[in-house]
Amino acid sequence: RLEDIQREDARDDVGKFLSEKLPDLRDSSPQNFDTLLARTDGLFIYAATVVRFVVPPGSKLSSIEVAERVSQVIESQDSLPLDGDDLRIDALYRQVVTDAVGGPSSRYRDKRLAVLHAVVRAFRPLSVYELSQLVAQVKDDVDAVRNIVGALHAVLLLSKDYVYIYHKSFSDFLLDCDRSGSD
Repeated sequence: RLEDIQREDARDDVGKFLSEKLPDLRDSSPQNFDTLLARTDGLFIYAATVVRFVVPPGSKLSSIEVAERVSQVIESQDSLPLDGDDLRIDALYRQVVTDAVGGPSSRYRDKRLAVLHAVVRAFRPLSVYELSQLVAQVKDDVDAVRNIVGALHAVLLLSKDYVYIYHKSFSDFLLDCDRSGSD
Protein backbone atom coordinates (compact mmCIF):
# COMPACT_ATOMS: atom_id res chain seq x y z
CA ARG A 1 0.00 0.00 0.00
CA LEU A 2 1.12 3.52 -0.77
CA GLU A 3 0.93 4.72 2.81
CA ASP A 4 3.27 1.88 3.87
CA ILE A 5 6.14 3.16 1.72
CA GLN A 6 8.90 4.68 3.78
CA ARG A 7 9.72 8.32 2.98
CA GLU A 8 13.40 7.46 2.45
CA ASP A 9 12.50 4.69 -0.02
CA ALA A 10 10.29 7.09 -1.97
CA ARG A 11 13.07 9.70 -1.99
CA ASP A 12 15.56 7.10 -3.25
CA ASP A 13 13.17 6.04 -6.03
CA VAL A 14 12.61 9.65 -7.07
CA GLY A 15 16.38 10.19 -7.02
CA LYS A 16 16.82 7.26 -9.42
CA PHE A 17 14.10 8.69 -11.66
CA LEU A 18 15.75 12.12 -11.73
CA SER A 19 19.15 10.55 -12.41
CA GLU A 20 17.68 8.64 -15.35
CA LYS A 21 15.69 11.54 -16.82
CA LEU A 22 18.28 14.26 -16.14
CA PRO A 23 21.43 12.12 -16.40
CA ASP A 24 24.06 14.87 -16.36
CA LEU A 25 22.52 17.06 -13.67
CA ARG A 26 24.03 15.20 -10.71
CA ASP A 27 27.56 15.68 -12.12
CA SER A 28 27.19 19.12 -13.71
CA SER A 29 25.23 20.70 -10.88
CA PRO A 30 25.15 18.51 -7.76
CA GLN A 31 23.73 21.29 -5.58
CA ASN A 32 20.78 21.76 -7.97
CA PHE A 33 20.24 18.01 -8.12
CA ASP A 34 20.18 17.75 -4.32
CA THR A 35 17.90 20.80 -3.98
CA LEU A 36 15.51 19.44 -6.59
CA LEU A 37 15.47 16.02 -4.94
CA ALA A 38 14.75 17.61 -1.56
CA ARG A 39 11.92 19.66 -3.08
CA THR A 40 10.21 16.54 -4.42
CA ASP A 41 9.79 15.27 -0.86
CA GLY A 42 9.53 11.80 -2.37
CA LEU A 43 6.60 12.79 -4.62
CA PHE A 44 6.97 11.30 -8.06
CA ILE A 45 4.41 13.68 -9.59
CA TYR A 46 6.52 16.67 -8.57
CA ALA A 47 9.65 15.14 -10.10
CA ALA A 48 7.87 14.09 -13.30
CA THR A 49 6.33 17.55 -13.75
CA VAL A 50 9.70 19.25 -13.28
CA VAL A 51 11.31 16.90 -15.81
CA ARG A 52 8.59 17.58 -18.41
CA PHE A 53 8.86 21.32 -17.72
CA VAL A 54 12.65 21.41 -17.90
CA VAL A 55 13.02 19.16 -20.95
CA PRO A 56 10.10 19.71 -23.37
CA PRO A 57 9.17 16.70 -25.51
CA GLY A 58 11.39 16.30 -28.53
CA SER A 59 13.99 18.80 -27.36
CA LYS A 60 17.69 18.07 -27.09
CA LEU A 61 19.18 20.23 -24.37
CA SER A 62 22.82 20.28 -23.35
CA SER A 63 23.72 19.48 -19.76
CA ILE A 64 24.38 23.19 -19.19
CA GLU A 65 20.93 24.12 -20.54
CA VAL A 66 19.28 21.50 -18.32
CA ALA A 67 21.17 22.79 -15.28
CA GLU A 68 20.15 26.38 -16.13
CA ARG A 69 16.47 25.41 -16.48
CA VAL A 70 16.54 23.48 -13.19
CA SER A 71 18.16 26.53 -11.61
CA GLN A 72 15.34 28.70 -12.94
CA VAL A 73 12.76 26.35 -11.42
CA ILE A 74 14.52 26.41 -8.06
CA GLU A 75 15.00 30.19 -8.08
CA SER A 76 11.42 30.81 -9.13
CA GLN A 77 10.17 28.55 -6.35
CA ASP A 78 12.45 30.31 -3.86
CA SER A 79 10.88 33.64 -4.79
CA LEU A 80 7.33 32.39 -4.24
CA PRO A 81 6.00 32.75 -0.72
CA LEU A 82 4.68 29.45 0.59
CA ASP A 83 2.05 29.82 3.27
CA GLY A 84 1.60 27.03 5.76
CA ASP A 85 -1.27 25.59 3.72
CA ASP A 86 0.51 25.81 0.36
CA LEU A 87 1.76 22.65 -1.20
CA ARG A 88 5.10 22.77 -3.01
CA ILE A 89 3.42 21.19 -6.05
CA ASP A 90 1.10 24.23 -6.14
CA ALA A 91 4.06 26.57 -6.54
CA LEU A 92 5.34 24.39 -9.38
CA TYR A 93 1.94 24.32 -11.06
CA ARG A 94 1.71 28.13 -10.75
CA GLN A 95 5.09 28.43 -12.42
CA VAL A 96 4.14 26.04 -15.24
CA VAL A 97 0.85 27.83 -15.95
CA THR A 98 2.39 31.30 -15.79
CA ASP A 99 5.20 30.25 -18.11
CA ALA A 100 2.73 28.71 -20.59
CA VAL A 101 -0.05 31.31 -20.63
CA GLY A 102 2.06 34.42 -20.10
CA GLY A 103 1.54 37.38 -17.86
CA PRO A 104 -1.55 39.58 -17.66
CA SER A 105 -0.40 41.59 -20.70
CA SER A 106 0.20 38.56 -22.93
CA ARG A 107 -1.94 38.68 -26.07
CA TYR A 108 -2.42 34.89 -25.95
CA ARG A 109 -3.30 34.64 -22.25
CA ASP A 110 -7.11 34.57 -22.56
CA LYS A 111 -7.02 32.06 -25.40
CA ARG A 112 -4.65 29.73 -23.54
CA LEU A 113 -6.57 29.99 -20.27
CA ALA A 114 -9.87 29.28 -22.04
CA VAL A 115 -8.47 26.07 -23.54
CA LEU A 116 -6.89 25.05 -20.23
CA HIS A 117 -10.14 25.63 -18.33
CA ALA A 118 -12.12 23.64 -20.92
CA VAL A 119 -9.72 20.70 -20.57
CA VAL A 120 -9.89 20.76 -16.77
CA ARG A 121 -13.67 21.09 -16.58
CA ALA A 122 -14.46 18.39 -19.14
CA PHE A 123 -15.76 15.08 -17.85
CA ARG A 124 -13.65 13.19 -20.38
CA PRO A 125 -10.62 13.82 -22.54
CA LEU A 126 -11.50 16.10 -25.45
CA SER A 127 -10.04 16.05 -28.93
CA VAL A 128 -8.28 19.13 -30.26
CA TYR A 129 -11.14 19.46 -32.76
CA GLU A 130 -13.74 19.40 -29.96
CA LEU A 131 -11.76 22.01 -28.04
CA SER A 132 -11.53 24.20 -31.14
CA GLN A 133 -15.33 24.03 -31.44
CA LEU A 134 -15.97 24.53 -27.73
CA VAL A 135 -13.70 27.49 -26.99
CA ALA A 136 -14.81 30.70 -28.69
CA GLN A 137 -11.30 32.22 -28.63
CA VAL A 138 -9.97 29.42 -30.89
CA LYS A 139 -13.11 28.66 -32.91
CA ASP A 140 -12.17 26.26 -35.72
CA ASP A 141 -8.42 26.74 -35.10
CA VAL A 142 -7.17 23.22 -34.37
CA ASP A 143 -3.53 24.28 -34.78
CA ALA A 144 -3.97 26.96 -32.11
CA VAL A 145 -5.31 24.32 -29.71
CA ARG A 146 -2.33 22.05 -30.45
CA ASN A 147 0.05 24.96 -29.81
CA ILE A 148 -1.65 25.78 -26.53
CA VAL A 149 -1.51 22.15 -25.38
CA GLY A 150 2.14 22.09 -26.45
CA ALA A 151 2.85 25.14 -24.31
CA LEU A 152 1.35 23.25 -21.36
CA HIS A 153 3.36 20.07 -22.05
CA ALA A 154 4.44 19.75 -18.42
CA VAL A 155 0.85 19.17 -17.28
CA LEU A 156 -1.10 18.16 -20.41
CA LEU A 157 -0.57 15.27 -22.78
CA LEU A 158 -1.66 15.22 -26.42
CA SER A 159 -2.13 11.63 -27.56
CA LYS A 160 -3.94 10.54 -30.72
CA ASP A 161 -5.33 14.07 -30.95
CA TYR A 162 -6.94 13.87 -27.49
CA VAL A 163 -5.86 16.05 -24.57
CA TYR A 164 -5.24 14.45 -21.19
CA ILE A 165 -4.20 15.85 -17.82
CA TYR A 166 -1.14 14.02 -16.50
CA HIS A 167 -2.26 14.00 -12.88
CA LYS A 168 -5.49 14.76 -11.03
CA SER A 169 -3.62 17.00 -8.61
CA PHE A 170 -3.28 19.56 -11.44
CA SER A 171 -7.03 19.79 -12.04
CA ASP A 172 -7.58 19.89 -8.26
CA PHE A 173 -5.12 22.79 -8.11
CA LEU A 174 -6.81 24.74 -10.91
CA LEU A 175 -10.32 24.19 -9.59
CA ASP A 176 -9.40 25.44 -6.10
CA CYS A 177 -9.20 29.25 -6.19
CA ASP A 178 -7.33 29.37 -2.89
CA ARG A 179 -4.60 27.08 -4.22
CA SER A 180 -4.33 28.46 -7.76
CA GLY A 181 -4.83 32.10 -6.86
CA SER A 182 -7.37 32.53 -9.67
CA ASP A 183 -10.92 33.72 -9.68
